[in-house]
Amino acid sequence: MHRISEAVAASDEDDARAILGLILEDLGAGEPAPGFEDVEIEAENWAALAAYDELRAYFFAIGERLKHQMLGKRGQMRLASRLMAGLSADDRATVLTSLDLTEPVAPRPSRASERPSDDL
Repeated sequence: MHRISEAVAASDEDDARAILGLILEDLGAGEPAPGFEDVEIEAENWAALAAYDELRAYFFAIGERLKHQMLGKRGQMRLASRLMAGLSADDRATVLTSLDLTEPVAPRPSRASERPSDDL
């Protein structure tokens, strides 16, 4: 590891970024594998191996997809609860006061085949 840090330190900025990017890519979990077990177990296993950048990228991509799904009230509450679980009481209060809850959100038109899901 000492040789790697010396090589990075001796490199120009672009080369150093490329070297570090390759190292971090090699240490990551890669894309989630197709599920052969229970999907929740597979997701947990992947998340345990994923690098922070992978977790963050998939989290935001999945969040974008979930906001267009009909989670139902229970699913929305579980998602909000999980997102805020690591925050201190002061930080939770800050988040809640920063949300604009005065203007109702118009419901998305639904198709007859869609049903709210409470899963999450």
